[in-house]
Amino acid sequence: MVIIGIGESLIGKLLLFDALKISFQELKIAVNTECGLGEYQQEFNRLQYHDSGGCMLGQKISAEISAIELDDLMQDGADILLLDVREPSEYEICNLRGKLIPLKELQDRIAELDKHKHIVVHCKHGGRSQQAVKLLKTHGFDNVSNLTGGIMAWIDEIDPTMLRY
Repeated sequence: MVIIGIGESLIGKLLLFDALKISFQELKIAVNTECGLGEYQQEFNRLQYHDSGGCMLGQKISAEISAIELDDLMQDGADILLLDVREPSEYEICNLRGKLIPLKELQDRIAELDKHKHIVVHCKHGGRSQQAVKLLKTHGFDNVSNLTGGIMAWIDEIDPTMLRY
């Protein structure tokens, strides 16, 4: 999952499986700043991914960006375009004040986007936004990132006051 850049990473989490109830539970694990692997973990989280599944370091191909990294960029006033590919009804529940273009309309509305801006695409959990990143890449957008875990990760890690759905 981490190598091919799809799905939601379990970095910083523990997944528990109860075979009797056939259920899963996800727990957050606090980062141990005293741990010697901490610096390597940060580098691992910054890996960038190629659509073919090959891991590429140091190249802007198709990056995953965490909610914390996005928040840092926004706090620093970075010139980024937030692209929300959810449906309007989802956007009304909670949003990051980004440009709303539902995934099913993106192909027809792609001209509304600036190829020279860093575009961070998000949806609810990250699946639709990964499809959007691939579509944008095929249309010559080079600086595109997928918000790992979508707006739900943003709510979990940055703003728990936002409505969940």
